[in-house]
Amino acid sequence: MQKLIGKPYPGVKVLYRRMKRKGLYRDKKYIPKPWDIIFCANDGRHIDHCSIVKEVNDNEIISIDGNSLDPSGIFPKGCGGAVSIRHRKFDSPVIIGYAATNIILNDNKNPSEK
Repeated sequence: MQKLIGKPYPGVKVLYRRMKRKGLYRDKKYIPKPWDIIFCANDGRHIDHCSIVKEVNDNEIISIDGNSLDPSGIFPKGCGGAVSIRHRKFDSPVIIGYAATNIILNDNKNPSEK
């Protein structure tokens, strides 16, 4: 993944621009795959968060999110947030688009690039 996103680890806006420049950005019509990146905008317009697709089923995307709110809707005290599993509907207004990372799981269930 580091080879894909580059060094140093970018903020979400830099990551978004890099993925567009590499031709990996996809709009909301795209059906994501595990290890793809979801770009989110809590206000529906300005990208301010991203997460990694864990799983996709018929009506939702399950993702791994960092800097997440706890179930009560607040950041845990003393840190920038928690890592959590999130469930989002495909038509969520928060989802702006995706980056198709082309990462696949090998036989040992470890990620590798195509």
